[in-house]
Amino acid sequence: MFIVDNHMARNEIPRLRRRRSGRRVPPAVPTPRAEAPAGQSPDDVAPVYAWLRRLTTSVEEAEDLTVAVLTRARREGPDFLDATSRRTRLQFFTIQAVLGRRGVL
Repeated sequence: MFIVDNHMARNEIPRLRRRRSGRRVPPAVPTPRAEAPAGQSPDDVAPVYAWLRRLTTSVEEAEDLTVAVLTRARREGPDFLDATSRRTRLQFFTIQAVLGRRGVL
């Protein structure tokens, strides 16, 4: 049995090493400029804004719709939403706002 030296196995070709870059990647979703409406927690704003940034073409439109969604979420909704989680309720109102803006609803 032969033991082969590492340099012999690589034929004296130096191994390429990757350097870690010191750059930080900015967050994918910027923080919204608008504050949470009264009665809403900041935890509700971030996911709604993130969903709307993916569904809209501009930051301003996403912010306007975020306020509309959070305002709707404060009001009474349909009866079938009473048994759902807070996140599902926010998703429902987000989709309703986007479809309303596009003229579907």
